Amino acid sequence: MASWLQQIRTGSGLTGVDVLVVDEATMVDDRAAEVLMREAARTGTKVIGISDPLQAIGAGGWYREVHRLVGGLTLHEDRRQEDAAERHALEVRRTGDHGQALRLLADRGRVHTTESADEARSQILTTWDELRRDRWPNTHNLLDKLIVLAARDADVDRAESGGAADPPRRR
Repeated sequence: MASWLQQIRTGSGLTGVDVLVVDEATMVDDRAAEVLMREAARTGTKVIGISDPLQAIGAGGWYREVHRLVGGLTLHEDRRQEDAAERHALEVRRTGDHGQALRLLADRGRVHTTESADEARSQILTTWDELRRDRWPNTHNLLDKLIVLAARDADVDRAESGGAADPPRRR
């Protein structure tokens, strides 16, 4: 989505794109969706969103509302989660009982709590380093199998610096 938004702001936008399929559309916040839809209207591009109609990650909930307004199709069988307990937790989450869903995942060792963000980062990086050394000594396999994602540049910088609050920017 970031690439499309950049192209809309600085390049040719959606010119020449007949249909744009947005997978995991719930991840697109309202501001980005507005830019995308305005450009789609300008260029005559049809936008198809695919996602779970859950609460948006960012500001707003455009996808959920559009899904409701157009009577969007809903899949009733989950094939992504192979583990039955994870499928059950996802079904519970879809009912709106987020606390119960988290408890179910925690019982299966899928949720780990900490007292602080710094402690969480430390645990994530320690686990990543242990798995990296033990399971994937070949860096190419590591990139394919084990990756840590961060929501903000500041979190990436802290991870790369070993935890310092404000490391120098290298980008």
